[in-house]
Amino acid sequence: MTKKDKFEFIADALIANDLMEQTRNYLESGRKFESLRLDRLRDKWVMAFKTWCNTRYTGDSKEMDDTDAELRLRGIEPPYERVRVEAAAMREEIRRDHPDNPVAAVERLLEALKKPQN
Repeated sequence: MTKKDKFEFIADALIANDLMEQTRNYLESGRKFESLRLDRLRDKWVMAFKTWCNTRYTGDSKEMDDTDAELRLRGIEPPYERVRVEAAAMREEIRRDHPDNPVAAVERLLEALKKPQN
């Protein structure tokens, strides 16, 4: 296993753990979006994502996490295409304002791993 493979495995495991934790919290809180029609659930996720991007308030992330968990339980991807602009702006802001954040560190590591080794 290469360094890149190990790193990607660890990153995938961390993300999977976070998503399981998010889903567990949603299930324990009563699965409040279970009866919502799919189109409404997707709309709610988009609104929650955009609100969270605009405010960065952790209270806003609960709605996004819960709608995300419900979509995951249904085996459906969130409508990422509907928040492309907001996601790109947030990534750029993180890169610009927080160069030492974990996202930037991961991106730098992946770029370094792409370079030929001597």
